[in-house]
Amino acid sequence: MLCATCRRGLLGDNPQPKAALATLAKLEEQLIIAARPQRRRYVFDMFKAFALVLALVLTLSLFYWLLSSRIPKLDSLDLILAVQANTITGLSFGVLFAGIVQNRVLTFDALVNFDPDGFSPMERLLYVWVVASTLEVFIYFDVIVLGIGGTSFQDVFTGNASPHLGILIGVVTAISTEAVSGLIKKSATPSDVSAYEPTLFSTTHRSLC
Repeated sequence: MLCATCRRGLLGDNPQPKAALATLAKLEEQLIIAARPQRRRYVFDMFKAFALVLALVLTLSLFYWLLSSRIPKLDSLDLILAVQANTITGLSFGVLFAGIVQNRVLTFDALVNFDPDGFSPMERLLYVWVVASTLEVFIYFDVIVLGIGGTSFQDVFTGNASPHLGILIGVVTAISTEAVSGLIKKSATPSDVSAYEPTLFSTTHRSLC
């Protein structure tokens, strides 16, 4: 009915653009109100995905801790697993935080997808995990030197920092996924990438070629 009113206001025998725009604004408001239950379900799904991932990390960590006494100890493997466990924990917090912040105010443009890429909460977690893991590979091989504040992410792989620094890597990647993805892409090309500077963290990077 409101759509028909808008159409008549713009294209009818007696066009009234102001009335049509007012009706359109009312229509948008009603659509936003109608979308709030869907937003609540989306946020709840994010919490479920968050809890599931944390439970999985804790379960696997406990299993590895129980198994570690029966298998040869490998410091490098312990470090990788510890960093990954902390990274997944951090990105879970980061994805949850980013999702809530992005959807704290409903807009007409966000009615179709509450995620900017149309991902489900679990798909978003998997996507950010892939980006974070790729970033850690680049950091490990010294392709990217990345830090936030006075902390260098490189330290976690040199033994100068606790594996818990992986939590920070996960959070940063989750909050600024596109910036990190762009940084990885530019660092993997033979072009000059010195002008690329993400705003959330300080970084230098080198080309693979």
